[in-house]
Amino acid sequence: MSDTDWTPDHIKRLRSARGQTQAAFGLDLCDVDEDSAQTIVSRLERGKVQPSACMRRTFQRMESGEI
Repeated sequence: MSDTDWTPDHIKRLRSARGQTQAAFGLDLCDVDEDSAQTIVSRLERGKVQPSACMRRTFQRMESGEI
C-alpha cells in the first residue's frame, strides 16, 4: 500500500474493522492521553490532517494484524 492510500475513509474503515472507538484507536496509534487520542483520530477521519509517515506505517501494521 502506498502512502497516498490512507484516506480518511480508509482510516475510518480500519478503525471500525478493529471495533474501536476513536479514543482507543488513537491510543494504539499515539503515545498521548485519551482526549488527545480521540481528537487526533477525529481530525484524521475528517481529512483535517494527513497521517504522518509513522502513522501510515502503524496503520499498515494494524491492517496486517501485527498490532
